[in-house]
Amino acid sequence: MSINLAVLLLCLSVALLLRPWQLLKGATRLTPLLAALTLLPWLWALPSLHQMPLQLQGSGACLLVLMLGWPLAVPVLCAVGVLAALISPMDWN
Repeated sequence: MSINLAVLLLCLSVALLLRPWQLLKGATRLTPLLAALTLLPWLWALPSLHQMPLQLQGSGACLLVLMLGWPLAVPVLCAVGVLAALISPMDWN
């Protein structure tokens, strides 16, 4: 778990050094950002909320990186992960 946390902190620090909030100056990226913060936590928490016979394979992360750019997508996906952990009854392991 420590290597995952180290990679997460490294990616997040590099993304924040590139000042991703400047990408939000135009209103074109605000709508996908808010949609991702609304829909993706539920999509990520769905396998633990409902016992489906066929598990969901898509995460939406690739689409979010294409829509927002990677410096803005990294903090948004970190927030989505925290929200999904709060919604779902899974543990942090």
